[in-house]
Amino acid sequence: MIGVDILKQIVSPWHESLKNPEEAQQQVLENLLEGYAKTVYGKRHSVDEVKDAATFRANFPIIDYAGLRPYLEEVKAGNYSAILSEQPVCWVMTRGSTGTAKLLPVTKTHIEQIFMCGARAFTNFALRTNSMDVLAGKILNLNFPSAVTSKEVGGLKISYGYSSGTYAKLNPMLNQVSLLPRQEEIDALGPGITKSDWERRFELVYQRALNQPVVATMGVTPVILSFGRYVKRKHGKLPKELWSFKVLVCTSVRKIQFKYGPVLRKFFGEVPIVEMYSATEGAFMQQLDDLPYVSPNYD
Repeated sequence: MIGVDILKQIVSPWHESLKNPEEAQQQVLENLLEGYAKTVYGKRHSVDEVKDAATFRANFPIIDYAGLRPYLEEVKAGNYSAILSEQPVCWVMTRGSTGTAKLLPVTKTHIEQIFMCGARAFTNFALRTNSMDVLAGKILNLNFPSAVTSKEVGGLKISYGYSSGTYAKLNPMLNQVSLLPRQEEIDALGPGITKSDWERRFELVYQRALNQPVVATMGVTPVILSFGRYVKRKHGKLPKELWSFKVLVCTSVRKIQFKYGPVLRKFFGEVPIVEMYSATEGAFMQQLDDLPYVSPNYD
């Protein structure tokens, strides 16, 4: 089992940032400016003139995906420094929950930050509840496929898929904690997201997880609920009758605690629900304690 001191190193920066958000955000700003200084985008917006949040907002106006598109086309052509400070390691697509699906480049730094925030959800829960066994079991993998289609990018043909599946495929997780089944097995079933596609994925998860020490599930809240309903309908059992869940880490929709919580517990048992506010672009907030609120990742 990972030592408590190592686990504290994962959550301590977050806890410290909550004590002093201004200081943490100033450090984030400085990190952003350092990165933007290496990009065409940053130089075009006079990044060297930015000294504080006010001048940052003045020099870097808010833009939407349409505004990003010309820069992303440059990245696809091989000129990653158009807007990125480092070369992308892969591309991912959004689920399209707020419009059409979007294609975005992902850097090593971005992935590391996503992983750290995901690790915080489990380690913070384990430390505050003294439930270290949550870090020594299996987590149900109910993610979207990471291989959906391919596209010519920078003269190379690359495959890409949904961000949640891609992050799951790249994430080594913690110690004995691991996703079940592996993302490669999920991808092998194909890229579709119709009802029949999800049922095939759910059956794979069910078969792989049966008689395994499953302690948690993490992912898009409606998908977690759909899995519970599938297992009951197809196999006549509630997930809570098959596995001893310690926590459900739920993301991607509003009103998780109040709208989804009571229904989830019917299927998964009277277990804590840890809420995360995450998207393809980042993991922005997560639940700190037993109160049904999320706290920003200021750092």
